[in-house]
Amino acid sequence: MQLLAQIEQLKEKTAVWYLGGPSIVIQTHGCIVYVDPFFGPSVNPLWTRRFDPLIEAANIRKADYVLITHEHRDHCNEVTIKALEQHVRPAYFLPRASLEQIHSEYGLYIAEDRVHPVKPGDRFNLPNFELRVFASADQTAKEAVSYFISTRDGKIFHAGDSLYVPSFFSEVKQNEPDLALLPLGENPPGWEVYPNISDFLKMASEIEAKVTVPIHWDLWKESYLNAHRLESRVGKIKIRTIQRGGKIELPLEK
Repeated sequence: MQLLAQIEQLKEKTAVWYLGGPSIVIQTHGCIVYVDPFFGPSVNPLWTRRFDPLIEAANIRKADYVLITHEHRDHCNEVTIKALEQHVRPAYFLPRASLEQIHSEYGLYIAEDRVHPVKPGDRFNLPNFELRVFASADQTAKEAVSYFISTRDGKIFHAGDSLYVPSFFSEVKQNEPDLALLPLGENPPGWEVYPNISDFLKMASEIEAKVTVPIHWDLWKESYLNAHRLESRVGKIKIRTIQRGGKIELPLEK
């Protein structure tokens, strides 16, 4: 069965698919949530995609919510959002800088009842899950957040492009995530946009999720880092590297 057909086959359980780069999709009891969906071509001549998008945005027919962590175009993607607006029209949760970019640069107007500008500290009780908005240590975005998604089967944290800052994630740890999706990459000379292996492990150790999944490591030729070389367990931290198109189900196996 094709990947999109699997995602859109609604079931009474929770599954998280890794779609490469920052992009994931969560299906939880009939509700579909995309986080930072990037299904377009390279968006900057300095950064080159290593693989074609796994999903053609124009083929998506089921998407209840889209969560955007910040305005960078591999997270707030013009091709993807235009296709979603043409065919699906989901609700969006995103920082105001991302919304302004969609309006002014992409030329899209999204109905106010489907747009929820967010800031750290916000909490939304939605029909199938609770969404909490946390701060981000992304130092290159105009306005960035991270998301904590509590489903009836488990809790998921998506850090966006956050860098490692000591003690920054203490509140995330206090909420005891089952699954933490944390960025990882090999920064090109002169850049500091992704946590390297050392910082990734520090971030994972401070959050102490039951399972930590590296994301973003596979997207760009310029920052590729083979996450499969990570040990499956480092101290108390269990790391699971998921291939593009792979999924992990909640509740986690004990």
